Amino acid sequence: MGGGACYKGGWLPPSMIIKATGNVQSIHGAGLTLWAIQANGVLYEPIGGVPTALRVAGLAVNFVAVPRPDVPGTMSGTTVIDLVTITKK
Repeated sequence: MGGGACYKGGWLPPSMIIKATGNVQSIHGAGLTLWAIQANGVLYEPIGGVPTALRVAGLAVNFVAVPRPDVPGTMSGTTVIDLVTITKK
């Protein structure tokens, strides 16, 4: 047995997490700049945004996240996620 991720004091199996490499994206609109991660053809919208230190458009990052379909996105067409880890590639 392997894979998975620790999440809020529990353990999630691999089928319930997203592990990917992507690029940080800045999206401008309505006087706001929103930050997301583009990976594998999907635009991921982290709850609380991309950490400030990684808000560089085009920056390559590795991340582990939990999909949150119960949380509405700020942007249309995004997949909302709760980041477990994110690091600069």
